[in-house]
Amino acid sequence: MSMHDNPSRRLIVSDLAGEDRRSVEHLLGRPLDDDQQLYILAFKPGVVPDDATRRRALATMRDTFAKAQQHAEQNGVTDVQVDEAVDEATDQVRYDKP
Repeated sequence: MSMHDNPSRRLIVSDLAGEDRRSVEHLLGRPLDDDQQLYILAFKPGVVPDDATRRRALATMRDTFAKAQQHAEQNGVTDVQVDEAVDEATDQVRYDKP
């Protein structure tokens, strides 16, 4: 499988080189924290990916969610706190709040 076969990728911010990190921060319009992760997905609207691509993307997402759940449990993060963080991030993106 070549790199072009998988249109998604998970990155750890602390692993990004200076220029790459600055580019992502510019695209997002805010600085990133070293302990954050990025999930990048390239797609063509209206085009349904083949089954193998969908299975790979689903497996990557499930792995990411499982690691996030494990991190939350290890650090005593409650479901309420997770919901509040998602709401806050959604508001920041939707309403362009700093």
